[in-house]
Amino acid sequence: MDPPTVIYSVENPRYITIKLNSPFTNTNDITDYSLKINDNVSTISWCGLTKTSCNYPLNVFTINPISLSGGDLLSVATNYSTSEGQSEYSNNSADLLIKSEPLKPSSIPFNGENTTKDQITIRVNELSLQETGYDEIITYNVVLIVDDLTVVSLAGGDSQPHYTDLSKEVIYTDVTPGLSYKVAYRAKNNYGWGKFSDASFIVTPSS
Repeated sequence: MDPPTVIYSVENPRYITIKLNSPFTNTNDITDYSLKINDNVSTISWCGLTKTSCNYPLNVFTINPISLSGGDLLSVATNYSTSEGQSEYSNNSADLLIKSEPLKPSSIPFNGENTTKDQITIRVNELSLQETGYDEIITYNVVLIVDDLTVVSLAGGDSQPHYTDLSKEVIYTDVTPGLSYKVAYRAKNNYGWGKFSDASFIVTPSS
């Protein structure tokens, strides 16, 4: 049996497509297909004997018992059953890199060059490859933390234009000279929002 093809679904990257290469129809009295995930026999069921491919939610592979994380590699082998028994498993598919939502940034926002008594300017660092969840970042989100219950999005939030050019400072002008402002940031990719960074404080000059 040929190795299956394992790719991210073209329609939705939150799904993984496993495609049988042969045999792929209910011929020779095939009664079932079975999967091995990273060389371990899996309880994941095939979606139907007449199906040449099945789509599985990504979290099937990231929760128990498989428990893969972003950056891990996924490989799949398949076999089939007939009334006479099971075939041998195929060779493993080519490895597929598991992606995830971004991680919490390891850095904190920092003061931009143009902070004055009338405004604060905020800069953030690009995430490392691991922190991106191994997927392209769609937007960074910089927020002002007013208190435990109030967070104001300054750039890149869900209802705001994407913020990806990190050479541009985020500007906030509703400030009082001499006060400090608590800010944090996070990132979003095709798999969702990551956690916020630790907060930092940007201080406006008193004069």
